[in-house]
Amino acid sequence: FWEQMSEKIVVNMSTIAPLESLSLEKTAQKHQVTYLEAPVSGSVGAAKAGALLILAAGEEEVVTQLKPVFVHLGSQIFYLGKIGQGTGAKLSINSLLAQMGVAYSEALLLAKHLGVDAESFLQIIGQSGMNSPLFQAKKGMWFQDSYPAAFSLKLMLKDIRLANNEAGETIQLPFLSKAQELYSQAEKSGLGEMDMAVVYHYLEKGEH
Repeated sequence: FWEQMSEKIVVNMSTIAPLESLSLEKTAQKHQVTYLEAPVSGSVGAAKAGALLILAAGEEEVVTQLKPVFVHLGSQIFYLGKIGQGTGAKLSINSLLAQMGVAYSEALLLAKHLGVDAESFLQIIGQSGMNSPLFQAKKGMWFQDSYPAAFSLKLMLKDIRLANNEAGETIQLPFLSKAQELYSQAEKSGLGEMDMAVVYHYLEKGEH
């Protein structure tokens, strides 16, 4: 592959560990390949609408050169600096996504346990400071208990593991560590192919 790409630009848009991306950059340099990373943030709907957020890193002038291509994929392009910064930002934002998914699920589970009507509670969230694009994207799944995958639970778990591995023993991420345990249990129960919002179903059904 690398021999065929000599003198060309390779853009890695997948979600991988920063250290892995740095290793790819070194390999690319050995073959006279310009390597960029440009992971994206956004769901299937955002991809279809060309409204992804592009988290680009590498040589700034090359990122600028590729902006006419990137604009077909994303509504905003963030230039983050050297290789590792784009993938680092992607893992960090997905760590937040994972924890928000659990937080919404627990709040809805508690409300139902206390006798609050689920539809009313979801409407309350939607009109409160707790509203978010994530909530709007997932609220129908929680209400209908149906989870067609926009971002599967198994992919969410993969990113959580990458993030926790990068954190290592250097920083403490107790909520993310607990989220990894929860998503892992949900995957083991057979929910991996469903949307990550299915973590609510896993908590509600008491399958753990």
